[in-house]
Parts: sequence; C-alpha cells; structure tokens
Amino acid sequence: MNNRPYFIFSMDVEPDDQWNLSNNAFGLKNIDSLLRFKNLTNKHNIKPVYFIEYQVAKRSSFFEIFKNDIINNKCEIGLHMHIWSNPPYSDLCLKKNTRAFQTEIDNELFKEKFLNLKNVIKDKIAVDLISFRAGRWAINFDQLHILETNGIKVDSSITPGIDWSNTFGATNIGGPNYLECPTTPYFLDLSDLRKKGGVPILECPVTIVEKKDIHNFYKLINIIPLSKIKKIANNKVWCRFYPKTKAKLLQSMGDFVNKNNLPYMHFMIHSSELSENTNPLYKTQNDINNLYNKFEQLFSWINKNQMQSITLADFYYKLSSNKGLY
Repeated sequence: MNNRPYFIFSMDVEPDDQWNLSNNAFGLKNIDSLLRFKNLTNKHNIKPVYFIEYQVAKRSSFFEIFKNDIINNKCEIGLHMHIWSNPPYSDLCLKKNTRAFQTEIDNELFKEKFLNLKNVIKDKIAVDLISFRAGRWAINFDQLHILETNGIKVDSSITPGIDWSNTFGATNIGGPNYLECPTTPYFLDLSDLRKKGGVPILECPVTIVEKKDIHNFYKLINIIPLSKIKKIANNKVWCRFYPKTKAKLLQSMGDFVNKNNLPYMHFMIHSSELSENTNPLYKTQNDINNLYNKFEQLFSWINKNQMQSITLADFYYKLSSNKGLY
C-alpha cells in the first residue's frame, strides 16, 4: 500500500486559444512547444495523462513528439471531445460565437463523434484508450453509458463543488451542476452523478478544495481578478496554475491532501497554456518561462515528498485489483 497520495497530472491537448469564441481556425502552434514539457516531465519522472482532441490527433505533430514516451509507458493517452471541432457536425455544434456543451447534442451524434475521435487516435498509434474528459466539463448519464459500453473505464469530466448552470453553451440551457458530487474518485451511479455506485466507470475529478483548507491562501495566490471566476468557483481552489499563482499554493494543497489521507492530488492544464499568445493567460515568452519555473518547483516538491506520479489508467487498475488506495 502506498502511504502517500499519488500525483496525477492531466493535460487537455487542444488547438490554440479555444476560449476565443470567434476562433474557428483550430491552429496548432502550441503542440510543437510541448517538446519542452516532455523533457521536463521525463527529468522529474512525471507521468502525464494527455487528453487528445480530434484536430490535434488528425493534424498535429503530437504523436511524433510523444511516440517514445507512449511506447515506454511514460504517459497515458486519453480522449478529449470538443463538439465544435470533432465531426460529424450539427448546426448547433457550428453555431457562431459560442462553444456548445456536449450535453446539448443527442446521444447518437455524441456516439458518432466519440467513435471518430477514438478511431483517429487509433490510426496514429496503437494504444489502449480508457480515459475520457469532456470539453467544457459537461457530461450526462447517457453519455457516460455510451462511454462505458465503448471501452472507457475512467472519466474526468465532473468538477466537484462547481455549478456550471449559469454558464451557457449554444442554447439557453446552462451547464451541469456538480455542487454535491464527491471530491474523491468513485465508481459512478448512472442514475445520480452525486452518488457512488456499481457502474464500472471510475470518476477521477481534478482536485478542487475550499480556500479555507489552504494555509495562507491569500498570501499564496494573486490570480486574474477573482470577480471573473467568482460566479463559477465561489470559494474553491483548483489544482492548476494561473499566471500569478505561487507554486507554494499547490504545495499547500498537497499538504492538505496528505493530511486528510486523500488518494491523490490531480493537477490539470491546457496544452495551449504552454505556448505564448495561444491562450488568454500567458502572452509572452517570459510568462511561459515563469510557468515552467513553477513546474520545476512543483515537480521537485512532489518527488521530495514521495508522491508517486501515476496515470489515470494506473490508478484505475490499482484500484480494481484491490491493491489498496484508500
């Protein structure tokens, strides 16, 4: 049994600047910049989970850059769906100046999109695909059932404690409300996402904690104006970096995870945040260098504190084989 929490690092690998609602070019400049990140994770023995979006799988150099890491089990490949860039398309998917939630499309279209995404990755490299994350964090019962019947064993779409109902997609219907969902990994109940059940698909949410649980929170963070995220996040802190977030904030989060005997600390980021001017947060090379300095600090701290880096697939199989994670 591991006496320390595991560390899971996940990245949504996607086209440039998907926050820009008028951007339908799906540029892939950020993908070539990931070689630097690959070298850093290998240096620190970090095993990332790369959730791959359709355009990245179809058109980018990602699999050329990461081929050896994939073959040598230094990372995991998962699936990441953006319904506006993943064929086939409906009018709703292509609606201008918006990004639709995948929960706004019907089940048959979702299944077709999922199978297209899975197949385009399989065409690039022979790899088991068992992990999934929805674009814009929106998923429902029917879609989880489709995933489960098509080989997915791990989902990472639910954001515990976060209510997306005041955030809109292509219709006037808001996103999902995950306020009462468990904060730790759990096998899903497909009749109620708030409950633990017996369905063989494991929900592995990103680590999100309350500000009060982070020692010296306001000394450790000075991010983009909180007013911009307040309606969504309220008093929550995500396990991720913003430009002015200090690495010590996540170290304090790790201390909280360890103190409370939680099974893992799960960090997330978007690939476009690792390249200058392909996202709304990091505009210059100096911004990117500062981000990498924080990665160096965080990864060094992870290793110093003996938090083993594993993938979601690793975590699933350890849990399923009753090797004792809790």
